Amino acid sequence: MDKGQQMRFSKKELEVIRGAFENNDDLLYSLRKHLLQCDIPEDEWVNLKKTVNPELLAVLRKDFLPTINDDVPLQQIADPLLLEKIMSLPPEEAAPHIEATLIAKEYTKQQIDELETGDKGKIILKELTPKRENNIVWEDKMPNDYCRYVNLMARNIIISNTESRLYFLRILANQNNPAIQEEFKKKLEQNSNK
Repeated sequence: MDKGQQMRFSKKELEVIRGAFENNDDLLYSLRKHLLQCDIPEDEWVNLKKTVNPELLAVLRKDFLPTINDDVPLQQIADPLLLEKIMSLPPEEAAPHIEATLIAKEYTKQQIDELETGDKGKIILKELTPKRENNIVWEDKMPNDYCRYVNLMARNIIISNTESRLYFLRILANQNNPAIQEEFKKKLEQNSNK
């Protein structure tokens, strides 16, 4: 941790973020396509793989897959299971939330690992979305409600987390860009008025 560091990222990590994403929304969109398993044109995939070096992979892992460690300032520890909602629920109600969070974490890890290794993971995002066959509910063919609920929650966590983390990286990368900082302030105001 840097002396006087106020956030989870060190000066070096902030330089890596700026180097990759400053004025480079195209890279953020390519990364989003990959993280959400959308189709990526070959040239975009090649550029993404070329840009994502070991330093950037480390930053992505730190941001998307935080671990509890003492190398961050006070009040900057992040962990997906530190959700007040989960802690306030009785165990039987918390269980699907915990399971969905763990699936989302495993999915995100596989997508980040694929950037490094090229190996495809086993979790398919589209398969987490509940479906109805021909708009008819066939009770005996449907997975149980618990599985559908967990899968839908995992899917929503993945999408929401991907969007928020990439937006956060965009803000960090463009701290010196007044237009993007103004956009960020407007979004904060909109969210605080909800």
